[in-house]
Amino acid sequence: MSKAALEDKAMKVIVDYMVTQNRPYGATDVYNNLHQEFGKTLVVKCLDSAVESGILREKAISKQKIYYANQDNLETCEENELMAMDREIIEKMNERLNKLNPHLKSTLSELKSLESTLTTSELAEATNSLEIQISGMEKCKSELEANQYAVNTDDKKNAEQRYQSLDALFRKRRRIAEEMIGAIHENCPMQKKALLEEMGVGVD
Repeated sequence: MSKAALEDKAMKVIVDYMVTQNRPYGATDVYNNLHQEFGKTLVVKCLDSAVESGILREKAISKQKIYYANQDNLETCEENELMAMDREIIEKMNERLNKLNPHLKSTLSELKSLESTLTTSELAEATNSLEIQISGMEKCKSELEANQYAVNTDDKKNAEQRYQSLDALFRKRRRIAEEMIGAIHENCPMQKKALLEEMGVGVD
């Protein structure tokens, strides 16, 4: 790259940086902030040139020059433009809030539901108890169906109804237990099998 091309590039990069940042910097700061892309002498030359052209301004503090963007060149917004931007920002925030509110309500409702259910240990105990009862009822039902015991129609009907009731209760509580265990497992580093063993929950 020729010397002239390098100076043109440096001038553009440095001026763009100073105007975009819109903060006061010394030549050394600009040199370091641009990762020493250009030599320090060239950086000083570009800054001074930008001051001469009115793009930047300078101020001497002690023995050091501080450069900053000429505020007269920066665009300003009229009052009505600022109000329009404020309205746009508020509308976008309200839109985001409207989208978040249903999700928040749903999450709070789910949390309240979980808080009102049995604890994990209680669910595990209830599930195990129901499994034992279901197992006994299944055995009884099999025996009834095989006519191994002489029972009347009413006794058989009552036994089947009790079995169906216990089976439905077992499935409901097992589903709740699985949901609770799943929620715990999502935030637990343990393998699911190890977690179940730690909680004392039996698996099929």
